[in-house]
Amino acid sequence: MHEEIIVSHGSEIPAFKNSDEFLEYYAPLLKRSRFLLGAIHMTAAHGCRMRQAILRFGGAFAGILRHPIARTCSQFTHKNKAEFHTKLDRQELFKVDDTAQIHAACLKFLGRAELQPSQIEFLRATIQTLRNDLDLMVNATPDELFFYETIVSDPREYRRLFAHISQGQLAMEQSLETAIYETGVINPHLPKRGQSNEELFFNLSADLKAIFAIALLVYSYRGDIIKRYLAYGYDVTSPLSNEIISKVKAQM
Repeated sequence: MHEEIIVSHGSEIPAFKNSDEFLEYYAPLLKRSRFLLGAIHMTAAHGCRMRQAILRFGGAFAGILRHPIARTCSQFTHKNKAEFHTKLDRQELFKVDDTAQIHAACLKFLGRAELQPSQIEFLRATIQTLRNDLDLMVNATPDELFFYETIVSDPREYRRLFAHISQGQLAMEQSLETAIYETGVINPHLPKRGQSNEELFFNLSADLKAIFAIALLVYSYRGDIIKRYLAYGYDVTSPLSNEIISKVKAQM
């Protein structure tokens, strides 16, 4: 992003359990470095659970929304390639209130005593996408929210994000911006012609379509997530057929 910004990726740093652990890890680095430091994909310390601690520390919080079908499919594809299904405790996520409800509904709908590894990974990706997005849409302020689809296509949104996280301390050089957008560094694995959300959903197997619909409806009942997505321009129901929605509703 900038030569004076260092960003840690979630897979490269400890799995923080809470915001205190995160700040204990980063505070010494901040004191020794002249760089601005940041982190993304914070696992258990992800989303607005980090927000107040970061603001109290004097930092800037930002959340990036993306169409939930595209983000879920992206997570699922990445984790399949990395063989995350071989890791231990992959169903640990399903033991809390909201996730336990979704997990139970999926088992009932699919008529299974337990989910297959691929279904577990897709459900994990779906839950992590929806619950973190709901967290951001409820608890972050409008100026803290950014949009993936715009960031990868419009330099103005990138400049807005840059100005926000650097708190006006750094200037975005035109040469850097040009290099990012002309070379595709903004997202190197983004295909030249990405599939639409409708195409992504259509290509899923019937069981994965049902899993996504179940989780979406649960978070709609619990937090009006469908209406909240629509307010930000994300239509999450049109890719889902009325048949899928009706079948899921009938068993919930």
